[in-house]
Amino acid sequence: MKNIKHNHLFHRDLDPFNRIIEKTKKFEIRLNDEKRQEVKIWDIVKWVLRDDEDKYFLSEITGLSYFKNWEDLFYSFWNKISDSDKEILKKVYTWEKLEKYWILIMYFKLIYFKI
Repeated sequence: MKNIKHNHLFHRDLDPFNRIIEKTKKFEIRLNDEKRQEVKIWDIVKWVLRDDEDKYFLSEITGLSYFKNWEDLFYSFWNKISDSDKEILKKVYTWEKLEKYWILIMYFKLIYFKI
């Protein structure tokens, strides 16, 4: 499985990385910037642990959703995003960035991991 080709490489912090490996997190929220605009359904993404690049997982993108603002996103995902995660998202992605790029939700299926 090491030699599976991937279309994209993204980094992930430890807590969400572990939740994905445990299969309790099944989507990723990102700014739909130039890098993320290249993501398509069925693409393979390699997600590397930010502090240990030897640990990673591969996922297949199964769906994409786009939101113009936090209100629409949080309304649609009201019980799937914790209040602390909402606050982090609001701090990381400014209103200026949201207006320019919007928000991308990437749904995925875990296909391999190395920890």
